[in-house]
Amino acid sequence: MPNRTASFTARTLLLAACVGSGHAGAAGHCDKGEVTYFSCKLSHSAKVVSLCGGRLTDPATQAVDPQRLSTMWLQYRFGKANTLELVFPSQVNGSLSRFKGEYHTGQSVSSSTVIFSNGNATYTVGTSFSALTSIGFDGVDIAQKGKRIALACDGKPAIDRDFGELVQQLEPVK
Repeated sequence: MPNRTASFTARTLLLAACVGSGHAGAAGHCDKGEVTYFSCKLSHSAKVVSLCGGRLTDPATQAVDPQRLSTMWLQYRFGKANTLELVFPSQVNGSLSRFKGEYHTGQSVSSSTVIFSNGNATYTVGTSFSALTSIGFDGVDIAQKGKRIALACDGKPAIDRDFGELVQQLEPVK
């Protein structure tokens, strides 16, 4: 993996400024001891979308720990509280390879998303913001058979400080 530590700090600050520090009402699906990389209650719904996983960085140094990376896992969870409708992948072992990441930042656009395919549907989870239009999107976008469904968060999502780093560690979308 290329070393992107120097530019990561600036991008993390930009991302944090765009999405805020989280939404207090985002009751997620991640369990105690798991990292809530992204979680929010969806608008006009009682459903919650969450990206849960193992800790990517060393808590003492906040740097990516290569040993952690080799055992790192990630899982998408969707549904109402205590009633999961979709868990992807079903097993956490080797799950990181099932996800791809897109991270863009510039003078006018910031985007940090995790992408995966399940059956014939492609899911894009994360956050994006355009300073040019002052329009942002936080939530999950689902593309299936030429149709798209955008499920927006109700308010700001809860985003872990390592979300941007996680996205950068995933295989990039080609």
